[in-house]
Amino acid sequence: MTTKQEKPLKFSAKAACAQILSGISLEGKVILITGTTNGIGIPTAKSLALAGAHIVIANRNAELSQAQIKEIKEEKNDAQIDSIQLDLSSLDSVVAAANAFKSMNLPLHVLILNAGVFYPEKKATQENLETTYGVNYVAHYLFVILLMDVLKASAPSRIVFLTSALHNLHGISDSLPIGAKLDHLCPPPDHSIVGFKLYALSKMCIILNARKLHRLHGEEGISTYAVHPGGGIPTKIGRNWAFNWLFKFTSLFCKNIDQGAATTVLCAARPEVEKISGKYWQDCREAEDAANAITNDELLQMVSQTSNKCRMRGKITC
Repeated sequence: MTTKQEKPLKFSAKAACAQILSGISLEGKVILITGTTNGIGIPTAKSLALAGAHIVIANRNAELSQAQIKEIKEEKNDAQIDSIQLDLSSLDSVVAAANAFKSMNLPLHVLILNAGVFYPEKKATQENLETTYGVNYVAHYLFVILLMDVLKASAPSRIVFLTSALHNLHGISDSLPIGAKLDHLCPPPDHSIVGFKLYALSKMCIILNARKLHRLHGEEGISTYAVHPGGGIPTKIGRNWAFNWLFKFTSLFCKNIDQGAATTVLCAARPEVEKISGKYWQDCREAEDAANAITNDELLQMVSQTSNKCRMRGKITC
């Protein structure tokens, strides 16, 4: 059951990771993070490692992972940080990464699903899933399922999903029949949906999945959080767009990457939010409002159906 905060957290919308972690020791905690070699993944991994957690980073580029480990150890030479290889455009790689983590025989206290892509054009994953949706949502969905036994054994544990305020642009009309909604939620590579809407769909389903997992596993000591880091943060998420210059321009007036990582770090580490599960967070606090879809039980059930549909398309069962 979701509980309310006894005392509201008093961090500003532009708090830095160091402020969030002030006075907190994460010694003995194991945190697995996807997508740490650029954007907000960099300060997320670094700040949690400096706070004493044993960090495992999961990235596609092993060379960049090793460079990141070296940089963190230069600041804290006894930092506990390991890496596994993970390519979210391949469900086989997701399975291999989960197995690689399990072979380390570590507990898993926090799983942070930070990686993401945002493509303007049509692309497909190795399993012929639409790439933006397949990487942002389906691959992470599978990763969670494969690691659920470790999360349960390590409880109390947390799953932090990175989402976006753009989920409001999902564009699913209530008038659509169920079949059409399912096709919309799991678009084939020959889809006609535009890039922004695809990204919105993936982020909406992430929020719904966080709520679903709270319902299924909250009583088992697993808390879930859907985090919007903030708009216009200077990451590389928009690098594939022709108007990437606009992303760069707006970033001048928005949070920096450390401030963008702060809400993730808060949900991963602050003891006050341990039992505030299944909620949507932004600006270092629980969000007051979000898309109507988030509280739509029909869509919540459909997310489960479409996740299984996508897994079957990818020929992965678990």
